[in-house]
Amino acid sequence: MYSYRSHDWLSALSGPETWRSNAPAADVMQVAIEPWKAVLKCQAEWVGYVSRRAQSDFELSSRFRGCRTPAEVAQVQSEYWQTAIDQTRDSTARMM
Repeated sequence: MYSYRSHDWLSALSGPETWRSNAPAADVMQVAIEPWKAVLKCQAEWVGYVSRRAQSDFELSSRFRGCRTPAEVAQVQSEYWQTAIDQTRDSTARMM
């Protein structure tokens, strides 16, 4: 039977065999950090995506002002939505 020692408080929570078989603290910390790296990567990609979409939105009105025919307006709209789809697809792929 395992005897509890005051300095070994984690053993009481996880059991003696689990505590003794755990990797060294540095390895555990490295494993714990990896998910946070992925979260930060996704956040950075999301900020970049939103920035690119906002820039595209701001440019849209100036592109519309340059249109002289309904066909040009349709072309600008088509390009805008194609760019939106491409950027969304690319950003989503980078976040996965």
